[in-house]
Amino acid sequence: MKYSLFALIILSMLFMVPMAANATDYEDYVVDVLINDESCPLQVLDWNAWYRAKDKITFGDALFLGDAAPVRVAGFQYDLKVKNTGKIDLVAYQVNVVVFSAFNEYLDTFGIFHGAILSPDKDMKRSNMAMFNGDDMFLTFFIWVDKARDSDGNIYFADLTKVKSTIEEKMGMEIPEEYLKPGIILEMNESLRMRWPKYHEVGVVN
Repeated sequence: MKYSLFALIILSMLFMVPMAANATDYEDYVVDVLINDESCPLQVLDWNAWYRAKDKITFGDALFLGDAAPVRVAGFQYDLKVKNTGKIDLVAYQVNVVVFSAFNEYLDTFGIFHGAILSPDKDMKRSNMAMFNGDDMFLTFFIWVDKARDSDGNIYFADLTKVKSTIEEKMGMEIPEEYLKPGIILEMNESLRMRWPKYHEVGVVN
């Protein structure tokens, strides 16, 4: 009986693997459009976004950290990866993101600012959270470098007419240019994805 139960568990696991591999979720249908300008010294390499419905503590964190395990905060999460393709250091940049819903409705525009030295040919991946209008309804993103400053003080500004035409061609609708200007700009000098117990134990008196 013991061996037959063991065999049943193994067979169940074998059948579950292909099903899990073929499983899809809403985030699998997300469309990311990276709008890069060859004249810009900073290029967007990758964008990944999803929505975490509830606060959670991962099994691994709980196993190894116990009560000190961080809480992964609910909300809109994103990863952004950029690369310095210029010839000198970059010291600051702003990436803008325009978001549309699953029904091709304009939701919002937000900017991501980061001040840090990024050497030529180096890439940087940043992870953070954002709150914007309809942040749990996203489906289509347009991402581009709006501004960049190098160590000599030269400043790059995006050509918004090219950005506008790219969005309009993809979405099949006219977009007012003011939609390309972010309503909120996020700082990217720290990750806001997690909080530690000492920050969320309400009512604890030290």
